[in-house]
Amino acid sequence: FEPGSHGTTFGGGPIACRAALAVLDAIEEEGLLPRISSLGAEFQDRLAAISNAHPKVLEGPRGRGLMIGVTMRVPAGEFVRDLRKRGLLAVPAGGEVVRFLPPLNVSSEDLQKAAGIVEAAAADWHLNED
Repeated sequence: FEPGSHGTTFGGGPIACRAALAVLDAIEEEGLLPRISSLGAEFQDRLAAISNAHPKVLEGPRGRGLMIGVTMRVPAGEFVRDLRKRGLLAVPAGGEVVRFLPPLNVSSEDLQKAAGIVEAAAADWHLNED
């Protein structure tokens, strides 16, 4: 970029910078990063178990923290529509991955409920594949 070629109304302003600092303080004070790592590992383990139980439907999870993708063996968009009908929001990423992006303050109980929905959907897809 050359001077004057890029700008924003609020970028770098004192209010935006203070808000960013407040977010960083909250992340540190509330210990969010270790919590996110722990919850993400817990969720990935559960998704891996579901993948192992339904290998015709799910290949397996990957990710970091709570940003997790599951490679699918069925069309990801259709599986996402099924999850939404069951009350779980997820998004397709490309044609073969279902991406989960829960909020950083998600509870372990909510993640287990989400995994249960994925498991039920995978079981139904598995039955339809046989």
